[in-house]
Amino acid sequence: MTNSQLDKEEQDYRELLENDPNNIGALANLGKVLSEKQNYSEAEIIFKRALKLAPEDEWILFELGYALSVQNKLDEAEEIFRKVLEKNQENTNVWFNLALILNRKQDWDGTKEAYRKVLEIDPKDAFTWLNLGVLHNKLKEIDKAEKAYRKALEIHPDYTKAAFNLGKLLEEKNDVFGAAEVLLETFKLNPYCTILLRDYFRVTKKSFYIPMVVNASPKKYFEFNEYRVVILDEIQSMGKIGYKYLLFLYKGDDVFPLFYVSLENNALYDELGGTSHFLCAFDKEQGHVNFGGFENETTIENFTQKALEVVSDKYKIKIDDFKEV
Repeated sequence: MTNSQLDKEEQDYRELLENDPNNIGALANLGKVLSEKQNYSEAEIIFKRALKLAPEDEWILFELGYALSVQNKLDEAEEIFRKVLEKNQENTNVWFNLALILNRKQDWDGTKEAYRKVLEIDPKDAFTWLNLGVLHNKLKEIDKAEKAYRKALEIHPDYTKAAFNLGKLLEEKNDVFGAAEVLLETFKLNPYCTILLRDYFRVTKKSFYIPMVVNASPKKYFEFNEYRVVILDEIQSMGKIGYKYLLFLYKGDDVFPLFYVSLENNALYDELGGTSHFLCAFDKEQGHVNFGGFENETTIENFTQKALEVVSDKYKIKIDDFKEV
């Protein structure tokens, strides 16, 4: 919901309360709107007003507990969540949020118990398995951590964060083969998540400077003989460099890109001006290559044309030979 929509809802609920100060629905919904606007202190006040009128309402209790936890009022938040659990032991959302609070209070046994309660109710909750693994790892309970990470990946084989954590754990156990296998298999399911590939290259002692992509959406595909091209948009990257678009070039059935072309954000554009983006490339021989400012309008069509020209020049392929599929 946009800020303007939230502002409108807040105004509407406040007007309702002017005419009916004890309108429980208006109070509860106003508290939720304030929480979504990250005005947690006022949300707390509104939720407490609502609870005076409906002291047993689980939804209001949960939202109050959340607002308290965000403000670091951990003891009060824990008390609220436990009150909800007295009414409903099957509420996984409350158990999970209670686990987060107990973790922040360094109550490790309580945290593990709360996570296990979630998993008793919903054993396919991969996120909770991941969090339990992180806690076991923090406490040096390595075998239990590994089991939890593997359980998360069993449920969701493409779960990149579980793969990262398991890969790192196995690497620290000197199981380099196991770490590489986990990273590679998860990368095959997330072929545009190059941070998985970065870790795979690291543990296998390979060197290739690549763009750090967490996730992206494929928009265009091209082929020529044994070469394949994917043009990516909606790119979520890691680190300081952001990408407007990316080209991944593959050869044959290789799962690893052979070459990358990127349209990189100019981080100093707002401060110093100039061009808003740079056209760059990544390859094994030269590393990161900057071709300078991108003078054309930053549309996906213009990037595709320029990126294919870079590929054409490097691999001596006529640009017209690339056929969109």
